[in-house]
This record gives sequence, C-alpha cells and structure tokens, in this order.
Amino acid sequence: MKKMIKCLFAVCTVCMIVILTGCSGASKNGGGGGGSSSDKSPAGTYTLYSMRDAGTDEGDASEYYAEDQGVSGTLTLNQDGTGKYVFMGQTVELTYDINKKTITANGEEYTFEYGDGVLRWMMEDKIHTFKKE
Repeated sequence: MKKMIKCLFAVCTVCMIVILTGCSGASKNGGGGGGSSSDKSPAGTYTLYSMRDAGTDEGDASEYYAEDQGVSGTLTLNQDGTGKYVFMGQTVELTYDINKKTITANGEEYTFEYGDGVLRWMMEDKIHTFKKE
C-alpha cells in the first residue's frame, strides 16, 4: 500500500511539473490573456473581471467576480493617454500615464499594473481587475 501511494505521489508530482511548465511557456509566448507580455501600451478596451480588497491575493475570500455579482464595468484607454471608465452606467473621464503607471480620475491619482492582457487598477481600498477584450 505504501509503495502504491509513493508511486501515485510521484506521478502527481510529475504531472504538476509538466502542467506548470506548460503554463509558464504559454504566458511567455503571449498565450492565455488576450495580449502578450511584450505589449508596451495598455491602450484598448477592458471588461471588469473582479474586485478585491487591497492587501489580499487573487482568489482570496474578499474577491468577488463582477459577472457573478451583476456588476458591470468597461475601461477604455486611448493611445493618447485619455480614456473613460463606465461603471454601472456612470461614465468617468480619465487620463493615464504609462511611465508613472497612474490613472487620474475625478482629480484623484491611482496606480495600475498591466501585463498579458490584464490590468489591475488600485482604487483606494479595492483592486479592480480588468481583462482586455
């Protein structure tokens, strides 16, 4: 019985390594996110995917998914550094700075992270995660 458990554990470990290696290769080659890590500009249209409390990890209990909660949001970033965020029918005009990684909306400046077709906008105590359309 112990030998069978050890063998099963070894097979599971090998499978996990293969899966993780495949995932990291896909992300390096631009797969799995609607964009590639070589994207320099975050310009484009994004759909709100999830929101969570600042200081928590993705998948944490505080994270909720927009679709599940009936919450909608579309973020549009133009090449010229302007854009708009339409959240639950309300539109907010904004500007963004790629070098500083900031978004300014309603006179407030917030930070953002971007890569592989995902944009995370840190707004006060919440992190809004968007996926590029």
